[in-house]
Amino acid sequence: MKKLISLLLVIAVMLSTSVLSAFAISPILYDYGDVNKNGAVEVVDATLIQQHLAKLTYLTDLQFQLCDVNDDGEVNIFDASFVQQYVAKIITELPRDPISVLSVVDIKAVTRSIPDSKAVVGEEISFTVHADLNFKEDENSNLAYAFELKGITHPKIQYTEKSDSNVFSYTFPEAGTYRIVAKAYDKVYDGYDESYIVYEVAESYPYDSDFVYVEYEDKISEYALNSKPTKPENSDIDYSMLHSQSTIYNISTMTYADCYDFACVIDTKEQYDVIFKFDNDAYDDKFFEENSLVAIVSYTSCHEAKGALDCVCVENDTLYIDVNEYLPDPELGVSPTEPCCILIAKVSKSDVESVTDIDWL
Repeated sequence: MKKLISLLLVIAVMLSTSVLSAFAISPILYDYGDVNKNGAVEVVDATLIQQHLAKLTYLTDLQFQLCDVNDDGEVNIFDASFVQQYVAKIITELPRDPISVLSVVDIKAVTRSIPDSKAVVGEEISFTVHADLNFKEDENSNLAYAFELKGITHPKIQYTEKSDSNVFSYTFPEAGTYRIVAKAYDKVYDGYDESYIVYEVAESYPYDSDFVYVEYEDKISEYALNSKPTKPENSDIDYSMLHSQSTIYNISTMTYADCYDFACVIDTKEQYDVIFKFDNDAYDDKFFEENSLVAIVSYTSCHEAKGALDCVCVENDTLYIDVNEYLPDPELGVSPTEPCCILIAKVSKSDVESVTDIDWL
């Protein structure tokens, strides 16, 4: 758990340690129940507790402590209930008073030089830990880092490194699944935070360098630091929907690359066959002389036909897409947690010939 220092302890330490007196740092007050640390206890905080219990989200050590609203040493549905009752004004105060925290180390994200969808054996890959102390930028030099790597499919592969640098480089010797734990320490005060990622490494990357391909998962760490892009002005291109399918799929029998929120630009018949694993006479060499395909596979249901895409834009070398998503009615037999959507749109090859990246709006 992240080590928290109370105000009284900090005062005692600062009186006895001259090094610490150089930093005029005030403790930060956090309300129990304020899981997202935005200064207010809201419905979203109860939702985060529920998502944590369902293992749908990752909480930092401090957030985990803030979840324990009733001080029973556990995070459970009772804590979410207390927050909901407080927001609804059924109760006027929460069981625990605010806590005073100094030197809160927060890991914002762990980014990779190569996304796991494209990581291959024998290539050096860098992992960067983005962390801060909630202080001024020049005081973040007090951070130190540690990296722990362990093979899930190859348990004997292990690697540990400690450094003042927030960049960790490693060359994977075997294809498989790896668990990487990144830790950030405050060297002056005894506080730390940690985060982990699961990283997939393949024997080889199946697509050639001209293939424009991205998974939404690749963008998550980027969006953790910056908001999603807004729609570029005057950048819409003409497109026509050729296929829109929203259904339930058995993951073990999928006929396309089993990715999450996968998008690509297909320029040749060979590329189409690689992605969708079957030959389609409608998209032959003649079709690709003037046309390209924008293909999207998403684990979220989408509106049918013309409503499937809100827009397709190109600005400089980036293709922007906006998918019109919805949660289907469970009474119709379509689960909101298991749907799969396949979209294929035709665009002019000249409109996307400069595209080297794809992003979601």
